[in-house]
Amino acid sequence: MLLGEKIVWHRKDGIPVFEVKGVNTEDGIWSLWRIALSDDDEDQRMVSIFVNSDGIYRPAASKLLWDEMLREKISLQMCESETLDDEAYNMILARAAELTEDTFIMMKNQYYSQHEQEFQKRRYALTLRIEAAGKIGIENIRSSRIKKLERQLQELQQEYDRQRNICPSLQPMLICRVKKPC
Repeated sequence: MLLGEKIVWHRKDGIPVFEVKGVNTEDGIWSLWRIALSDDDEDQRMVSIFVNSDGIYRPAASKLLWDEMLREKISLQMCESETLDDEAYNMILARAAELTEDTFIMMKNQYYSQHEQEFQKRRYALTLRIEAAGKIGIENIRSSRIKKLERQLQELQQEYDRQRNICPSLQPMLICRVKKPC
């Protein structure tokens, strides 16, 4: 398998140029992008993007090349490496941002829905506990318990508000130039 567990591409690394033996591909740029809602590994997706030399996104080639990268015995032939100038990188980044927007929106909605449900359950449980504490007959115990539970409710609200402030990122994990097999 070509891709390791912790591979991260950096612009200064340049880009490898390779041919895919036995597969009919066209010239272009293949890239693998990590979309994340946070630094937590559970809120991320990997997206494979192939754009041919005319700038046309090819979903089938994206999947084919991603599948090739994941195989134990790959049919890639490394040819050389080249630098990626700022203009080319910015074009690839803009295209990746455009092509991953739907994935990001889906991830964000799923994240918000999940956290909203959890928040509502926990808030409801604390509200029931506050109501129950209100029935305690001894005033100082009742008052102390209610204050403690109201603090927990306030902390829960603050945590929920903090979780709603996501900071999405789009990070290139690998960018390669693909050449037609000779």
